[in-house]
Amino acid sequence: MKFHLGEAKLGGRFRLVASTDSEGNNVTKDTGWFDNLITDSGLERIGQVNSHMERDFRNYVLRAFRVGSGTATPTFTDTSLGTEIAAISLDSVGYNAYISSSDSNFADGYMHMTLVRQFGQGAAEGNLSEIGLGDLNDLFSRALIVDVNGDPTTITILSNEYLTVYYTLRCYIPQSDVVISAHPVLIDGVSTPHDITIRAGSANNYESGLINRVDEYGWNTYPYAEDNGAVTNGGLIAETSTRSGTFATSRTFDAYVPGSLERWANFYWGLNTANFTINTFLINMGLGVFQFNIVPGLDKDNTKVLNAKFGYSWTRDTPPP
Repeated sequence: MKFHLGEAKLGGRFRLVASTDSEGNNVTKDTGWFDNLITDSGLERIGQVNSHMERDFRNYVLRAFRVGSGTATPTFTDTSLGTEIAAISLDSVGYNAYISSSDSNFADGYMHMTLVRQFGQGAAEGNLSEIGLGDLNDLFSRALIVDVNGDPTTITILSNEYLTVYYTLRCYIPQSDVVISAHPVLIDGVSTPHDITIRAGSANNYESGLINRVDEYGWNTYPYAEDNGAVTNGGLIAETSTRSGTFATSRTFDAYVPGSLERWANFYWGLNTANFTINTFLINMGLGVFQFNIVPGLDKDNTKVLNAKFGYSWTRDTPPP
Protein backbone atom coordinates (compact mmCIF):
# COMPACT_ATOMS: atom_id res chain seq x y z
CA MET A 1 0.00 0.00 0.00
CA LYS A 2 1.12 3.56 -0.72
CA PHE A 3 0.09 6.71 1.16
CA HIS A 4 1.01 10.38 1.16
CA LEU A 5 1.18 11.50 4.79
CA GLY A 6 1.07 15.26 4.39
CA GLU A 7 2.84 18.44 3.44
CA ALA A 8 5.50 20.21 5.49
CA LYS A 9 5.13 23.98 5.26
CA LEU A 10 8.25 26.08 5.84
CA GLY A 11 8.62 29.74 6.74
CA GLY A 12 11.44 31.92 8.01
CA ARG A 13 12.46 35.35 9.33
CA PHE A 14 15.67 37.37 9.48
CA ARG A 15 17.04 39.85 11.98
CA LEU A 16 20.22 41.97 11.69
CA VAL A 17 21.97 43.60 14.64
CA ALA A 18 25.02 45.88 14.43
CA SER A 19 27.25 46.63 17.40
CA THR A 20 30.65 48.10 18.12
CA ASP A 21 31.61 45.11 20.30
CA SER A 22 31.53 41.41 19.53
CA GLU A 23 29.46 40.70 22.66
CA GLY A 24 26.64 42.87 21.30
CA ASN A 25 26.39 45.11 24.35
CA ASN A 26 26.72 48.36 22.39
CA VAL A 27 24.04 47.97 19.73
CA THR A 28 23.96 50.64 17.04
CA LYS A 29 21.29 49.19 14.73
CA ASP A 30 18.62 46.49 15.08
CA THR A 31 16.18 45.71 12.28
CA GLY A 32 13.94 43.51 14.39
CA TRP A 33 12.46 40.40 12.77
CA PHE A 34 11.17 40.47 9.20
CA ASP A 35 9.88 37.81 6.81
CA ASN A 36 11.86 36.07 4.10
CA LEU A 37 11.03 34.49 0.77
CA ILE A 38 12.00 30.83 0.35
CA THR A 39 13.06 30.32 -3.25
CA ASP A 40 12.18 27.60 -5.74
CA SER A 41 15.79 26.44 -5.73
CA GLY A 42 15.71 26.37 -1.92
CA LEU A 43 12.73 24.01 -1.94
CA GLU A 44 14.39 21.86 -4.60
CA ARG A 45 17.60 21.64 -2.62
CA ILE A 46 15.77 19.92 0.25
CA GLY A 47 15.02 16.99 -2.05
CA GLN A 48 18.63 16.76 -3.15
CA VAL A 49 19.80 15.78 0.35
CA ASN A 50 20.60 12.08 0.02
CA SER A 51 21.82 11.09 3.46
CA HIS A 52 20.48 11.29 7.00
CA MET A 53 23.25 13.19 8.77
CA GLU A 54 21.88 15.46 11.49
CA ARG A 55 23.76 18.46 10.03
CA ASP A 56 22.58 18.13 6.42
CA PHE A 57 19.87 20.78 6.55
CA ARG A 58 22.20 23.45 7.93
CA ASN A 59 25.31 22.38 6.04
CA TYR A 60 23.82 21.46 2.68
CA VAL A 61 20.59 23.44 2.35
CA LEU A 62 21.16 26.69 4.28
CA ARG A 63 24.93 26.96 3.84
CA ALA A 64 25.74 30.64 4.51
CA PHE A 65 24.43 34.11 5.36
CA ARG A 66 24.88 36.64 2.53
CA VAL A 67 24.34 40.41 2.61
CA GLY A 68 24.30 42.88 -0.25
CA SER A 69 23.23 46.21 -1.64
CA GLY A 70 20.68 45.13 -4.26
CA THR A 71 17.19 46.66 -4.17
CA ALA A 72 15.20 44.47 -6.59
CA THR A 73 12.11 42.85 -5.10
CA PRO A 74 12.85 39.16 -4.35
CA THR A 75 11.08 36.53 -6.46
CA PHE A 76 10.67 32.77 -6.08
CA THR A 77 12.98 32.18 -9.07
CA ASP A 78 15.91 34.14 -7.60
CA THR A 79 19.13 32.19 -7.11
CA SER A 80 21.42 34.97 -5.87
CA LEU A 81 21.50 38.42 -4.32
CA GLY A 82 21.45 41.46 -6.54
CA THR A 83 24.86 42.75 -5.40
CA GLU A 84 26.61 40.70 -2.75
CA ILE A 85 28.94 42.49 -0.32
CA ALA A 86 29.86 39.78 2.21
CA ALA A 87 29.08 36.20 3.22
CA ILE A 88 29.76 33.95 6.20
CA SER A 89 29.44 30.16 6.26
CA LEU A 90 27.12 28.03 8.39
CA ASP A 91 28.85 24.81 7.35
CA SER A 92 30.45 22.94 10.25
CA VAL A 93 31.28 19.42 11.40
CA GLY A 94 30.10 20.54 14.82
CA TYR A 95 26.75 19.21 15.96
CA ASN A 96 24.24 22.06 16.58
CA ALA A 97 26.82 24.61 15.35
CA TYR A 98 25.52 28.18 15.07
CA ILE A 99 22.10 27.19 16.42
CA SER A 100 21.05 29.49 19.25
CA SER A 101 17.73 27.76 19.95
CA SER A 102 15.57 24.91 18.68
CA ASP A 103 12.25 23.56 19.87
CA SER A 104 8.93 22.08 18.85
CA ASN A 105 5.56 22.91 20.35
CA PHE A 106 2.21 21.68 19.07
CA ALA A 107 0.33 24.50 20.78
CA ASP A 108 2.52 27.07 19.01
CA GLY A 109 1.94 25.20 15.76
CA TYR A 110 5.51 24.74 14.62
CA MET A 111 9.01 23.47 15.30
CA HIS A 112 11.81 25.98 14.84
CA MET A 113 15.56 26.33 14.50
CA THR A 114 17.22 29.72 15.05
CA LEU A 115 20.66 30.26 13.52
CA VAL A 116 23.04 33.05 14.50
CA ARG A 117 26.37 34.05 12.96
CA GLN A 118 28.46 37.15 13.42
CA PHE A 119 30.53 38.89 10.74
CA GLY A 120 33.88 40.10 12.05
CA GLN A 121 34.53 43.78 12.72
CA GLY A 122 34.14 45.64 9.42
CA ALA A 123 33.66 42.39 7.45
CA ALA A 124 30.17 43.44 6.33
CA GLU A 125 31.02 47.13 5.91
CA GLY A 126 28.77 48.93 3.46
CA ASN A 127 25.21 49.99 2.74
CA LEU A 128 23.13 46.86 3.15
CA SER A 129 19.65 46.53 1.67
CA GLU A 130 19.28 42.77 1.04
CA ILE A 131 20.04 39.47 2.73
CA GLY A 132 20.09 35.85 1.67
CA LEU A 133 20.74 32.36 2.95
CA GLY A 134 22.40 29.64 0.89
CA ASP A 135 25.11 29.22 -1.74
CA LEU A 136 26.38 32.06 -3.93
CA ASN A 137 24.21 31.09 -6.90
CA ASP A 138 21.75 28.77 -5.17
CA LEU A 139 19.93 30.68 -2.44
CA PHE A 140 17.51 28.96 -0.10
CA SER A 141 16.04 32.25 1.06
CA ARG A 142 16.29 35.96 0.41
CA ALA A 143 14.68 39.21 1.49
CA LEU A 144 15.00 42.96 1.29
CA ILE A 145 15.89 44.55 4.61
CA VAL A 146 12.83 46.43 5.85
CA ASP A 147 12.01 48.95 8.58
CA VAL A 148 9.42 48.64 11.34
CA ASN A 149 6.67 49.53 8.84
CA GLY A 150 7.73 46.78 6.45
CA ASP A 151 9.18 49.20 3.90
CA PRO A 152 12.54 48.48 2.21
CA THR A 153 15.41 50.29 3.89
CA THR A 154 19.20 50.43 3.99
CA ILE A 155 21.40 49.97 7.03
CA THR A 156 24.98 51.19 6.97
CA ILE A 157 27.59 48.98 8.63
CA LEU A 158 30.74 50.91 9.56
CA SER A 159 34.32 49.68 9.61
CA ASN A 160 34.29 49.42 13.41
CA GLU A 161 31.02 47.49 13.62
CA TYR A 162 30.19 43.82 13.94
CA LEU A 163 27.08 42.50 12.17
CA THR A 164 25.17 39.64 13.79
CA VAL A 165 22.59 37.89 11.62
CA TYR A 166 19.76 35.72 12.93
CA TYR A 167 17.47 33.43 10.96
CA THR A 168 14.55 31.48 12.38
CA LEU A 169 13.23 28.64 10.25
CA ARG A 170 9.84 27.16 11.10
CA CYS A 171 8.19 23.94 10.02
CA TYR A 172 4.47 24.07 10.74
CA ILE A 173 2.85 21.10 12.51
CA PRO A 174 -0.53 19.86 11.17
CA GLN A 175 -3.15 20.93 13.70
CA SER A 176 -5.98 18.62 12.64
CA ASP A 177 -6.49 15.04 11.50
CA VAL A 178 -6.73 14.05 7.86
CA VAL A 179 -9.51 11.48 7.44
CA ILE A 180 -9.90 9.32 4.34
CA SER A 181 -12.99 7.10 4.27
CA ALA A 182 -13.30 3.76 2.46
CA HIS A 183 -9.82 3.90 0.94
CA PRO A 184 -8.99 0.73 -1.07
CA VAL A 185 -6.11 -1.28 0.42
CA LEU A 186 -4.75 -4.43 -1.21
CA ILE A 187 -4.99 -7.31 1.29
CA ASP A 188 -3.97 -10.79 0.04
CA GLY A 189 -4.54 -9.60 -3.48
CA VAL A 190 -8.03 -8.25 -2.77
CA SER A 191 -8.89 -4.55 -2.71
CA THR A 192 -10.63 -3.85 0.60
CA PRO A 193 -12.01 -0.48 1.81
CA HIS A 194 -10.40 0.96 4.95
CA ASP A 195 -10.85 4.15 6.92
CA ILE A 196 -7.60 6.06 7.30
CA THR A 197 -6.72 8.79 9.82
CA ILE A 198 -3.41 10.66 9.66
CA ARG A 199 -2.30 12.69 12.68
CA ALA A 200 0.89 14.40 13.83
CA GLY A 201 2.88 12.57 16.50
CA SER A 202 5.62 13.38 19.03
CA ALA A 203 4.92 17.02 18.18
CA ASN A 204 6.62 18.44 21.29
CA ASN A 205 9.74 16.31 20.98
CA TYR A 206 11.44 17.71 17.85
CA GLU A 207 12.42 14.20 16.87
CA SER A 208 14.30 12.72 13.97
CA GLY A 209 13.20 9.20 14.78
CA LEU A 210 11.07 7.68 17.49
CA ILE A 211 13.66 8.47 20.15
CA ASN A 212 13.24 11.83 21.93
CA ARG A 213 15.77 14.38 20.74
CA VAL A 214 15.35 18.14 21.02
CA ASP A 215 18.09 19.40 18.71
CA GLU A 216 19.35 19.59 15.13
CA TYR A 217 18.26 15.99 14.47
CA GLY A 218 14.74 17.32 14.01
CA TRP A 219 15.69 18.78 10.62
CA ASN A 220 16.72 15.55 8.92
CA THR A 221 14.83 15.87 5.64
CA TYR A 222 16.05 12.44 4.54
CA PRO A 223 14.20 9.76 6.58
CA TYR A 224 16.25 8.09 9.27
CA ALA A 225 16.99 4.40 8.73
CA GLU A 226 17.15 3.74 12.46
CA ASP A 227 14.20 4.03 14.85
CA ASN A 228 11.81 4.59 11.97
CA GLY A 229 8.80 2.74 10.62
CA ALA A 230 7.05 1.13 13.57
CA VAL A 231 3.65 -0.53 13.95
CA THR A 232 1.43 -1.06 16.97
CA ASN A 233 -1.91 -2.65 17.76
CA GLY A 234 -2.98 0.50 19.60
CA GLY A 235 -5.05 3.36 18.26
CA LEU A 236 -4.24 7.01 17.79
CA ILE A 237 -2.76 8.96 20.69
CA ALA A 238 -2.47 12.71 21.35
CA GLU A 239 -0.29 14.69 18.94
CA THR A 240 2.11 15.51 21.78
CA SER A 241 2.47 11.94 23.04
CA THR A 242 5.27 9.56 22.12
CA ARG A 243 5.34 5.81 21.92
CA SER A 244 7.31 3.13 20.13
CA GLY A 245 6.25 -0.01 18.31
CA THR A 246 7.61 -2.92 16.30
CA PHE A 247 10.13 -1.59 13.82
CA ALA A 248 10.17 -2.63 10.18
CA THR A 249 12.47 -5.47 9.18
CA SER A 250 13.99 -3.26 6.49
CA ARG A 251 13.61 0.19 4.92
CA THR A 252 14.59 1.64 1.58
CA PHE A 253 14.24 5.15 0.23
CA ASP A 254 13.26 6.13 -3.30
CA ALA A 255 15.58 8.44 -5.21
CA TYR A 256 14.34 12.01 -5.29
CA VAL A 257 12.49 12.93 -8.48
CA PRO A 258 13.66 16.43 -9.51
CA GLY A 259 10.90 19.00 -9.26
CA SER A 260 8.54 16.77 -7.28
CA LEU A 261 9.14 18.31 -3.82
CA GLU A 262 8.26 14.98 -2.25
CA ARG A 263 10.08 12.00 -0.77
CA TRP A 264 9.02 8.36 -0.42
CA ALA A 265 10.20 5.52 1.83
CA ASN A 266 9.45 1.80 1.62
CA PHE A 267 8.91 -0.28 4.76
CA TYR A 268 8.87 -4.08 4.97
CA TRP A 269 7.79 -6.32 7.85
CA GLY A 270 8.85 -9.94 7.28
CA LEU A 271 7.23 -13.24 8.25
CA ASN A 272 8.59 -13.15 11.79
CA THR A 273 7.93 -9.48 12.53
CA ALA A 274 4.80 -7.69 13.87
CA ASN A 275 2.54 -10.72 13.98
CA PHE A 276 -0.56 -9.12 15.46
CA THR A 277 -3.43 -6.93 14.32
CA ILE A 278 -1.78 -3.73 13.11
CA ASN A 279 -3.82 -0.61 13.78
CA THR A 280 -1.34 2.27 13.67
CA PHE A 281 1.89 3.02 11.86
CA LEU A 282 4.42 5.48 13.35
CA ILE A 283 6.44 7.05 10.56
CA ASN A 284 9.11 9.76 10.62
CA MET A 285 9.72 11.33 7.23
CA GLY A 286 12.31 13.90 8.27
CA LEU A 287 10.22 17.03 8.81
CA GLY A 288 7.73 15.55 11.21
CA VAL A 289 6.47 12.35 12.82
CA PHE A 290 3.15 10.96 11.61
CA GLN A 291 0.62 8.55 13.05
CA PHE A 292 -1.22 6.54 10.40
CA ASN A 293 -4.28 4.69 11.72
CA ILE A 294 -6.11 2.11 9.63
CA VAL A 295 -9.57 0.60 10.35
CA PRO A 296 -10.17 -2.29 10.21
CA GLY A 297 -6.73 -3.30 11.40
CA LEU A 298 -4.38 -5.44 9.32
CA ASP A 299 -4.29 -9.01 10.61
CA LYS A 300 -0.73 -10.26 10.21
CA ASP A 301 0.78 -13.60 11.19
CA ASN A 302 3.88 -15.63 10.30
CA THR A 303 2.44 -16.56 6.90
CA LYS A 304 2.25 -12.96 5.73
CA VAL A 305 4.60 -10.11 4.92
CA LEU A 306 3.66 -6.44 4.91
CA ASN A 307 4.90 -3.85 2.46
CA ALA A 308 3.98 -0.19 2.88
CA LYS A 309 5.20 2.96 1.15
CA PHE A 310 4.81 6.36 2.80
CA GLY A 311 5.72 9.77 1.49
CA TYR A 312 5.49 13.45 2.30
CA SER A 313 5.99 16.72 0.46
CA TRP A 314 7.10 20.23 1.36
CA THR A 315 6.30 23.77 0.34
CA ARG A 316 6.80 27.35 1.49
CA ASP A 317 4.51 29.15 3.89
CA THR A 318 4.39 32.87 4.59
CA PRO A 319 2.90 33.29 8.08
CA PRO A 320 2.48 36.64 9.80
CA PRO A 321 5.37 37.63 12.11
